[in-house]
Amino acid sequence: MNSSSKYALVFIIIGGIIIASIAGVIYINSLKKSGGGDDDDDDGVLLGPPTSNPRVNIYVNSTLYSSIKTDVDKYVQNATSQGFVIKVINWSIPDVDTLKLNITNEYGNNSISGVILIGKMPYAMGRYQETYSVPPFSKNFVCPIDMYLMDLDGNWTDFSGDNVYDFDPNLPFKLEHGNGTGDWGPEIWLARIDPYSISYAGFNYINSIKDFFKRTRELRNGTLVRPHKAMLYIDDDWSTWTTEWAGAFTAYTGTQRVVHSNNALTNSTNYMNNLTQICYELVHPLVHSYPEKHAFGPAGPPSGTQGFLRYQDIISNNTTPLFYMMYACTIFNHTIKNNIASHYLFTGGSTITVVASSRSGGVDLYEPYYDALKQGKTFGEGFYTWLQNPEIEELNKEPNYYGMTILGDPFATIYMT
Repeated sequence: MNSSSKYALVFIIIGGIIIASIAGVIYINSLKKSGGGDDDDDDGVLLGPPTSNPRVNIYVNSTLYSSIKTDVDKYVQNATSQGFVIKVINWSIPDVDTLKLNITNEYGNNSISGVILIGKMPYAMGRYQETYSVPPFSKNFVCPIDMYLMDLDGNWTDFSGDNVYDFDPNLPFKLEHGNGTGDWGPEIWLARIDPYSISYAGFNYINSIKDFFKRTRELRNGTLVRPHKAMLYIDDDWSTWTTEWAGAFTAYTGTQRVVHSNNALTNSTNYMNNLTQICYELVHPLVHSYPEKHAFGPAGPPSGTQGFLRYQDIISNNTTPLFYMMYACTIFNHTIKNNIASHYLFTGGSTITVVASSRSGGVDLYEPYYDALKQGKTFGEGFYTWLQNPEIEELNKEPNYYGMTILGDPFATIYMT
């Protein structure tokens, strides 16, 4: 959606939207960079993301807000210094529809360009058709879909009444998501900072969030540093197209970029050695995965013929990359305990940002994302740009992106180190 355009959307129940925008919400803080401007009062009008001083809402689960307030305040100060206009909202309502109404209202009134959800926050579920027949996959697979909270001008209707949106045209059900007044894709980007799917002895949720925010400060003050170097790790079933994958990896060139795609060498041990023994700024693997682990080697059954890398391996090793762009199926299905994407962020040691999916697929058709990062855009801005890629519709791949989410810091850039 063009950032300079205005799209009219008349809400059927204005009162419901107003109630949803204030119910259970306490506005804790609104820090604005000079020149950010006042709130727009055009209720019910959807506006495109702003081109300067972008506005972002941070929603914090009310049960943990007081425990992390100091860290959130420092995070807001750093984001404000980058030019963002931040509103922090103490959120207590567990209903995802109420959260979406509030986000939609904030988008219409204040042109927010993104949202950050901290702690255990509401989410929608969706269903798509999967071709795999081995566990944990089934023909009709259900997963969290954050596209529901990012697509603000589409039609979402749960015809079946089962609290699951059927979004894949290959399903033998009536589609429950349509373009509405706009298009299939997002109006905003979304990030989650949520360790609550992690479960092992000694893990502390509050401390993990505080440690994460400490890393974001260290990134910005120059104490968390990595060379401007990235690794593209292409496992067997994608190595035939190494030239194409590498050609789209545009944020890094020459010696800044390391590509591993030799089928005889790519395996779980080699991958972990690269994460722990070489200092990369960013890593982008393409590897078969389950929510809790990567499975190296050709697709099964049997899978993992060249080794598994499990979430326990992330816990027990000090990984060095700051950023991960993941083409790894289902690794951020946060309805499943110990999904490996959450472990990359909270138990990996250095991680700032992970971009991952709750369903099959992940970060592909990614040249627009890396183009944006190369230009100094944040991971949030790059995420939004990436999902406007016309190739997605041309190749009928829209269903592949409903489960995409940013984990961690969407304000980070690859030039902060």
